[in-house]
Amino acid sequence: MQIDKKARFDAELQHASSSRADLIPGTSVMDIPELFQLVLSFLSSAADLVAMACVAKRYSDAALSLIWRTPNFQGDPLLQMAHLFPDGTCDILVDGKDTSYRISAEFFLRFDYYANFIRHIHLWKAPPERFIAGILSASRPGVWLFPHLISIHIGCDGDTLHAAGPYLTPSLKELKINHWEPENLPVVASSSRTTAILLQIFELPDLEVLDLMDTRYPDYEHNTELVDALIEMIPQLVSFSACDFTTVKRVYDALSKSRKLRSLFLDLGQEREPQLHHELDTLIKLTRQNFPALQDLSILCAGPEASRFLRQVNRELHCVDLRIEGDLVVEGLQELVQSVTNSTSSLRTFKCGSSEPADDPGERRLIDALKPLGAMTSLRHLYIAMSFTGTQMLSDADIDTLFAAWPHMQTFTLESDPGAERPVLTEDEPMGFALTLTAIQQIQHYAPSLKELHLSYVDLSHIPDIPKPVFTESFDTVEILFTRSHAHNRRAIRGFINKLWRRVTLDFEACCLMTLPHSD
Repeated sequence: MQIDKKARFDAELQHASSSRADLIPGTSVMDIPELFQLVLSFLSSAADLVAMACVAKRYSDAALSLIWRTPNFQGDPLLQMAHLFPDGTCDILVDGKDTSYRISAEFFLRFDYYANFIRHIHLWKAPPERFIAGILSASRPGVWLFPHLISIHIGCDGDTLHAAGPYLTPSLKELKINHWEPENLPVVASSSRTTAILLQIFELPDLEVLDLMDTRYPDYEHNTELVDALIEMIPQLVSFSACDFTTVKRVYDALSKSRKLRSLFLDLGQEREPQLHHELDTLIKLTRQNFPALQDLSILCAGPEASRFLRQVNRELHCVDLRIEGDLVVEGLQELVQSVTNSTSSLRTFKCGSSEPADDPGERRLIDALKPLGAMTSLRHLYIAMSFTGTQMLSDADIDTLFAAWPHMQTFTLESDPGAERPVLTEDEPMGFALTLTAIQQIQHYAPSLKELHLSYVDLSHIPDIPKPVFTESFDTVEILFTRSHAHNRRAIRGFINKLWRRVTLDFEACCLMTLPHSD
């Protein structure tokens, strides 16, 4: 059962106190840096941390370091930090025109103070950032902008990946790159500047998580220098996700021998060059026989290919994430689940989503497909997004049976064609589904660690009577989303949900009943 924040705090405080009590007799909690940092970590808002930073100078560094660890810069960190320089310098940086301008070392004092705290940033807005990064880097050659950066998420528009160079601090452990393009999986055209950035990424000495999955780099697979650099990096990677490079023979051979790689993404749906890439049968053989540390596997391909791959690989996995190209109906899901559960007993995460809605979802019920997962008692995350109807949805009895076997469940999603156009129902159409709010009570009872619950086709018309709140021990906020469900009595539904969880967000935005008045 999940230990709530108060219990965890008490345990950590007792441990830290006992470890320092004999060394520093007579001191208070606030005099011991480790304990003070622990106390601050439980403050819920930046305002509280700012207030604490203002109490005394000796508290400022600890409080500000938590605020600035993951700052919300909306994708342009340097533009937001320009005000840390003197007014004249700030104006030039924001104006973005004088490329010859240089900043004196003494003007960096405030910037460096805060930049040293930053561990995680998002970079989306290349034009203003590229200019400011160029000025700052040219003013102090060889000095990194964020010397202790751990992770970065880079969003690029077109071929502007080269703007990321100044942010690729050697301390990075996690890096994710997206290219924001109108079409899916945009192809990055070959260029010397992008090649240089990819080389810089592949040479990061401490990088452990590399995610290039949302972008295609087929032209770069023929670049021997890049492939060599990637192969050199592979022994240090814990997670690797890319639509390209992965199945290149030399790359996959190196991945299969890694003793650290725990998570891998495989795009099996693309047509590949046989002389450069492994065929599917070879990929299956290597995945079955090698990869000594592999625990999490994500696959992008059609349903039948995914079933075949999982069935023939036949290995124990903790996480399976299936991204099915095309539609998927319950019969196909049943085959996929069976392919996983035949070889795995300790599954913790199962995700399966389709890229297109099915014209005919069929008649088989979801319980037929999900029943084998009832044997996965360690399951924590279940995500299903595919085509199914209200009559195929789980019933209250199904929920009771499944969740009784899943005491550690944290996120549970069963959504029918999320994002697809929802029909507008009328008062004459049937409103009852087999899944009711009673099932929500059952889920709350069996899954005390629940954080997210997304369900389609829930009968919200009858609200069970709960005389008084029956909260779980958790203080975490639970997110609940109802889709393709009738919610014209929202106020009463909220009242019911608020008696089950202390903190909850309830979303009806995807409710499909639009012709009846709603009571908010």
